[in-house]
Amino acid sequence: MNRRGAWESQREAIIGFGENSNRKSYYPELQNKIRELEITREELLQSERNLTMLFNAMPDALFIHTLEGKVLHANKAMFKLYGVTESNYKNYSIANYSAPNQTALELVHTELVEKGELLFEWKAMCPMSGETFSVEVSLRPFNWYGEQAVVAVVRDITERKAADVKAALLKEQLHQSQKMEAIGQLAGRVAHDFNNALGGIIGATELLRSESLRPEEKNEYIELILTASGRAADLTRKLLTFSHKANKANRAIDCNQIIRDTVSLLRHTIDKNIVVSTSNRATKLTVIGDDSLLQNAIMNMGINASHAMPDGGELTFTLENLELNREYCEVSPFDIKPGEYLAISISDTGVGMSADVVSRIFEPFFTTKEAGKGTGLGLAAAYGTVQEHGGAITVYSEPGAGTVFNIYLPVSAETVRREPESGPNMVGSGTILVIDDEELIRVTTSAMLRSLGYRVILATNGQEGIETFQKANDEIDLILLDMIMPVMEGPEAFAKLREIDPKIPIVIASGFAKEENMVELKRQGASGFLDKPFSRAELAKMMGLIISPLSS
Repeated sequence: MNRRGAWESQREAIIGFGENSNRKSYYPELQNKIRELEITREELLQSERNLTMLFNAMPDALFIHTLEGKVLHANKAMFKLYGVTESNYKNYSIANYSAPNQTALELVHTELVEKGELLFEWKAMCPMSGETFSVEVSLRPFNWYGEQAVVAVVRDITERKAADVKAALLKEQLHQSQKMEAIGQLAGRVAHDFNNALGGIIGATELLRSESLRPEEKNEYIELILTASGRAADLTRKLLTFSHKANKANRAIDCNQIIRDTVSLLRHTIDKNIVVSTSNRATKLTVIGDDSLLQNAIMNMGINASHAMPDGGELTFTLENLELNREYCEVSPFDIKPGEYLAISISDTGVGMSADVVSRIFEPFFTTKEAGKGTGLGLAAAYGTVQEHGGAITVYSEPGAGTVFNIYLPVSAETVRREPESGPNMVGSGTILVIDDEELIRVTTSAMLRSLGYRVILATNGQEGIETFQKANDEIDLILLDMIMPVMEGPEAFAKLREIDPKIPIVIASGFAKEENMVELKRQGASGFLDKPFSRAELAKMMGLIISPLSS
């Protein structure tokens, strides 16, 4: 019985007593009691009207429903959000207001009883149209006139989710802009170093044509060719990693290796009058995150530092471990937690910055460079990258006294996964089908495989490779497949080869392939990946991992 019903019962009892006794006029106290009850009744009605107005004035949708899902009451915001009316909203249960294929509502209500309140995201549905949308739901137990119920506050977060997607897209575009700015800096120096490597290779090859060379001289020139080729290949791999556009990874990475690779690239990029050095005093170097994003950030910071030293100077990368306490984390503008961190310091002996510049240095599009010489995105993207990795970044600088950036990243106890090394003389047996449109690759790969003990069959494109495999399926033990070819490219050829024999091991060899293709091929069961150009030792290791090697 609600409050109004209780009042009516009490009033009837008093009036009935007076009338039945036929002495109503002789009991003025009863008349006073009735007047008091009338006043109380009006106050209750006004209170109920006020609560109803407040209930309907709430901008969020409000439900009151039983644990079984029966809707007892709702406000106008709920009618508008779910496309129902005051006359029909009780015709639907809570299940009708929820999109299918979600956690069972019974489990949600069980958890509510255990915890006392819940806040979660949910996929809601308009029961009449079937339209779905994202909401944030807050649940609390509620007593509805003596019945155990639940009050649900539902907030439409469709626009917020769309804004999050847009923000993520803008952040990715920021990272890509940062990469392009740095690549522009790299281009000239990289071309110079590649020409140097090619010059060494061409010169040594010409000298090898001489018939009067002593064996030790031939070996010297061969080593020179291998060294120059290795440097060019290593630089290519680092550039592809640096410029690669992919989803943020989340794995254990070695920050010392990132610094080494970055320093190697910087030495090919910045002015030769700048001395680049490293100092590693850290014992814990593993963090969880994306090595490409971190390298992009550190690379751009190194390039920025070089611009502050037009007449040369020193650029130093220092790594050390330190503990960030609760007090530091609480006052930090970053969302960081107390614990052990890897500190990466990037210091230069350049012109330094004023306090005004330091206060704005991480703002997007803020730059101290001349028009057309910088987008002002590098440090802003670095700031975002550090945030994404649960870390913090600070800067200290004074005019004429250089600058130091400090990056703090939480260390991890996870182990960085490394592939085992294999000796260059690892040999094996079996038949390998090499599918590649480049004659130079076919010739050299065939020669290396034969020197390792394998029999080789060659095909010049994907279509020819499929025809060859159909004829010699029983004798082929492994396929080495290029990705970019005429007639039929690698992904299509891979699928058709798998149709012929779903169990045949296929190793992908490519100098550059789209990330989405590689992910899909891995999902479909590719046995391994070789980055071009690959060495005999790398080829031997890959073959040995798939085909049981013979002892050399």
